[in-house]
Amino acid sequence: MNQSIKRTIKCVISFIANLIPIKTRRSTIGARDTLNGFSSKPTGTCYTSNALNIQYDLQIIIPCYNVEKWVKRCLESVLKQRTKYNVLVSIVNDGSTDGTENVIREVIAEYHEHVVHCAAPGQCGYTIDLKTQENRGFSGARNTALKEIRGTYVTFLDADDVAVSGAASTADGGVNATGSISISSSVSNMDDTTTYSSIDTMLDAAFQSDAEI
Repeated sequence: MNQSIKRTIKCVISFIANLIPIKTRRSTIGARDTLNGFSSKPTGTCYTSNALNIQYDLQIIIPCYNVEKWVKRCLESVLKQRTKYNVLVSIVNDGSTDGTENVIREVIAEYHEHVVHCAAPGQCGYTIDLKTQENRGFSGARNTALKEIRGTYVTFLDADDVAVSGAASTADGGVNATGSISISSSVSNMDDTTTYSSIDTMLDAAFQSDAEI
């Protein structure tokens, strides 16, 4: 039997199969229970409800797990920048087993919970929020902070990255189609020579993009 005949027979069988009514005595609830038994509603980090409580221009989410060697430099690279915006630094200690949490608390004690490094008059600067949880993985740490979105813009910064002030950037280089912004590129360690755009440069571009819409 040649291939064209085989294809014709398959098409006929497929067409006839679609015309045969399928009946079941199961109720809708019973069918749903059966499906949930095979694939239940997700309860992990990919399924969550996010609350919106906008109080800041930018929320920077920094997940931390066993990064005691790098986290101080990461945090200071943000907190030392002068800004005309109101920024929330959301730190999530994801069950670190080294001295990560102690280093974070030392930085908070040094800079206090509200750091005012204003480049312009008005309410601006940095507020630090620390959450500690059992280890839930990188995505789980991010989603903990995302449960309450408190910034007009939200971005992520890895604890082994740095945000360097004053680096050049294009006017719209920090804004993407989803409305989020990026203040750093992905690097593997602190020895990387990559430069980054400053927080104000990114926010200027983001708010300018909104104004043009």
